[in-house]
Amino acid sequence: MNPTYLYVKTCNHCGKKYFGKTTENNPYKYRGSGVHWKSHLKKHKCSYTTIIYSKNNIKQITMIKALHFSIFNNIVKSDKWFNLCYENGLDGGDTISKHSKNKEIRKKISKNAKKRKGEKNGFYNKGYLISGEKNPMYGKNHSKETRKKQSEKAKKRPRVSCLNCHNNYTINNFNKHYKSCINKNKIF
Repeated sequence: MNPTYLYVKTCNHCGKKYFGKTTENNPYKYRGSGVHWKSHLKKHKCSYTTIIYSKNNIKQITMIKALHFSIFNNIVKSDKWFNLCYENGLDGGDTISKHSKNKEIRKKISKNAKKRKGEKNGFYNKGYLISGEKNPMYGKNHSKETRKKQSEKAKKRPRVSCLNCHNNYTINNFNKHYKSCINKNKIF
């Protein structure tokens, strides 16, 4: 598994920056995926420099470092940065809600989703394949020993504390939480 790199790309033309993450083998060759960043590079045909902020194989550490850097440098609201959303080190971020053609894009997505409703959906009327007695767990319950193992495993999952509300979440739940927490409290 490739490590995750957190990087800062700086435009040599104007000095504005872009903070991002990649798992590419060579983060210096990777151009970045930010909407405004890529548009700027294309428009001005300019070069950029790359500084590696962090290199890590552990998702939790990468996420904490990415969020800390994003919030500390105010990369979304500052005029010095091209970022549209806080970098969390896990996914590519929401590129639609802040896009200038937001409404058009959402209409297009909605229109395409409607085409897949009903019989045009590949899973339409296929629930019978695993429902009722055909489901391998039908009529069965997990043993107390199995439930205890599942519980112990869940307790060992790493937890992260939100910098905003100070509640603890598992990594998977934190990714969903921090976006709504930041938007709800409008602190950053």
